[in-house]
Amino acid sequence: MLVLAANPWSVSSVSRGLIMKTAVACLSALFAFAFIAQPVDAQTRIIRHPAETGQALTVYVPDGWTNTADPDNNLIIAAPTNAIAFSLSLVADEAGYTLDQFARSALDEAKAQAVTPTGEDMIPPFAGSRYAAKMDMNGMSLSLDMVIVKADDGKVASATMITGPQTTAEERAIGEMILRSVRIVR
Repeated sequence: MLVLAANPWSVSSVSRGLIMKTAVACLSALFAFAFIAQPVDAQTRIIRHPAETGQALTVYVPDGWTNTADPDNNLIIAAPTNAIAFSLSLVADEAGYTLDQFARSALDEAKAQAVTPTGEDMIPPFAGSRYAAKMDMNGMSLSLDMVIVKADDGKVASATMITGPQTTAEERAIGEMILRSVRIVR
């Protein structure tokens, strides 16, 4: 299983970029071993992150998928096939960046290519933006799909879906449903 090294939106922009690069590199390791897709269990469970009280992210995840918090409190979710993964973050906006600056800083430092804003989106109840990017890692072409919003209490939330070349159409559809289920709650 993967472990992300850090939170992509820590204090400095250099740290943010390096951390996101590490996060994407770690997630890409999931795809190196995914050669045979397995069916996804139809049962789901809800995960709250962070688990303690206060503002948090919730997401519906199919049974059989793994979830763990990395040392910097990002929630990492991975399919049993390792062909699709997510990173969810809720962090303080200490730098005062715009959503575009947050997204581009993290994706640029991660050496993602073709970073493209794809329009408005939301992590309910907050409106934000969505970005698509590509990344070559360990000889594989990965697709990144990030939804990012400014929440209340001076926080920024993001949900990033990463898919690899072995990701099936079914897994992509399930991934989009998981991405759509992310919410910010108190």
